[in-house]
Amino acid sequence: MPEGPVRIERIEVFLYTRPLKREFWMSLAPITQSREIIVRLTTDAGLQGIGQCHGGPMEQVGRIITEPFRDILIGADPFEHERLWSEMFAYNHRPGWSLNGWRHETIMTAIAGVDIALWDLMGKSSRRSVCKLLGGLRTEAEAYATGGYYEEGKDVAGLVDEVGVYVGERGYKAVKLKVGRGDLAHDLERVGAVRSAFPQIDIMLDANQGWDVPTAIRAAGEFESMNIRWLEEPVHWYDEVDGLRRVAESTSIPIASGEGETTRFGCRDLVKWGGIQIMQFDSTVAGGITEWRRVAAHADAHGVKMAPHHDPQIHVHCVAGAPNGLILESFPNPDRDPVWAELIVGAEPIVDGMMSVPDRPGLGYDLNWDLLEARATKLETR
Repeated sequence: MPEGPVRIERIEVFLYTRPLKREFWMSLAPITQSREIIVRLTTDAGLQGIGQCHGGPMEQVGRIITEPFRDILIGADPFEHERLWSEMFAYNHRPGWSLNGWRHETIMTAIAGVDIALWDLMGKSSRRSVCKLLGGLRTEAEAYATGGYYEEGKDVAGLVDEVGVYVGERGYKAVKLKVGRGDLAHDLERVGAVRSAFPQIDIMLDANQGWDVPTAIRAAGEFESMNIRWLEEPVHWYDEVDGLRRVAESTSIPIASGEGETTRFGCRDLVKWGGIQIMQFDSTVAGGITEWRRVAAHADAHGVKMAPHHDPQIHVHCVAGAPNGLILESFPNPDRDPVWAELIVGAEPIVDGMMSVPDRPGLGYDLNWDLLEARATKLETR
């Protein structure tokens, strides 16, 4: 273990974009590419901390990390992550910040990438996993498979076959399906077919903010008989608190939301006013693990469970380390998430719907740096 405080001496950011083989439609938009922003912090002791974040514009996120954040991070002790987080967050309300053309969401994504890398460094420096730094409550976490996208040429039988791969070949016991695109009767047919074929599994539904409130209430009522574990983001973005509450009050299905929130303050309002039972705050989209912990603590005080969006290789530490940690999201279809297959190295596999916490320092995985050096846009500072 290095003697004395570890100091950050180098910042690198890799902007990686991977076009998908085909379109994967949600309710309102297709997913056509996989994008990753990788942050690598190197210390004077030779330790390297890895952070991953998702947001945009990607070039702006990279510039924020390597330019204004440089003066905060270079020479800093990673263990002072709360101070560093606060100094980075201050860019959201500094005089004239908007003159740079930045959005608050972009700044929060930049903070996410840096903060996750700081936690990786803290784990590696102390020779402990991030989960142990967070409390080490459990050694594994449940995971579910996200699929059921609307794809050209995939009918109801094709959807059932897809879920069969997740359940039969991969061993998942919980699957999330997309709903909200087009006719509700068609979604009822799709979900009903999956429920009939797999009566033993948990099914979650994700509308990706595709319905107005009356339609969401009607849909929730129709789906209640299918034993749905949760209904996610059922209403349009502009009515995501009061409208969400109205849906929650109308149904026995637990309501989930929060993956697009950028701070604990927005999550606070969802918990207090939105009627949610499942909080999906994503540390890689905004704020990092430091903000995720704050969100989880507030949610726990109000009986709300944590089921973070995306990136199980990071969120396994959070879910296993939090008293109200519930479940991880994963994308087992490599056509939908090629990054997991080609970029992530040494992550724990998901076996029979469970993911173990790595018994290694930090986040416990590495990346394919040769691929990043060859294909990503790189920004760096010393």
